[in-house]
Amino acid sequence: MISQNFSHSKRVFWIFCLLSACFWLAPFCIRIFLVDFENSVPLPETTEPQGNNILFQIKQYLDAGKKFDAFGLIFWNNLQVCVLNMVGGAMLGIITMISLLQNGFFTADVMSNVYYSNISVNEIVQHTLPHSIELIGIWISGAIGFSFAKTMIDFMRGKSLPSKQFMKFIGYHFLIMLLIILTAAYIEVYISASI
Repeated sequence: MISQNFSHSKRVFWIFCLLSACFWLAPFCIRIFLVDFENSVPLPETTEPQGNNILFQIKQYLDAGKKFDAFGLIFWNNLQVCVLNMVGGAMLGIITMISLLQNGFFTADVMSNVYYSNISVNEIVQHTLPHSIELIGIWISGAIGFSFAKTMIDFMRGKSLPSKQFMKFIGYHFLIMLLIILTAAYIEVYISASI
C-alpha cells in the first residue's frame, strides 16, 4: 500500500511540474505573442537604476568585471523565486501560481523590450538559451509548492500525511532544484554573458 501511494504521489508530483510549466508558459506566450507594449513602455535610456532593478545591478556588475557578484545576485534572485514557489504551497498553492504567472510574464517582458531595442531574435536566443535550464528549477520548485498544498488539503480532509519516502523524494528534488539554479547562474554569467 505504501509503495502504491508513493507511486501515485510521484505521478502527482510530475503532473504538478507540468502544471508549473503551464502556469509559467501561459503568460510568457501571451506577453510575447499577444501583448504589444512597444510604443507605450520604452526602454529607459538612462544609466540610473529604476528602483531596485536587478537587471540593472547585474549589468553594472558585468560591466565592472565583477562576475562573481553578478553570479551571486542571479543565484540569490532565482533562489528567492524558488523559495516563494515552495512556501506558496502554505497558501494552498495560490502564491505559487501567482509567482509562476508573474515570473513568466516578467521574463517575456524583458525579452520583448530587448527585441524592441533592435536586438535580433537570434541574438536573444543565443544569450538566453544556454542558461534557460533555470526554468526547470523554477518549475520543480512550483511542483514542490503544489505538493505541499495538496498535502495540506489532504490532511484537512482527514487523509494521512505523505510517507517518509515521498518526503525524501521532495527533498531530493529540492537539492536538484538548487543544483539547477546554481548551474544556470554560473552559465548565465560565465558563458551566456560572454557570447
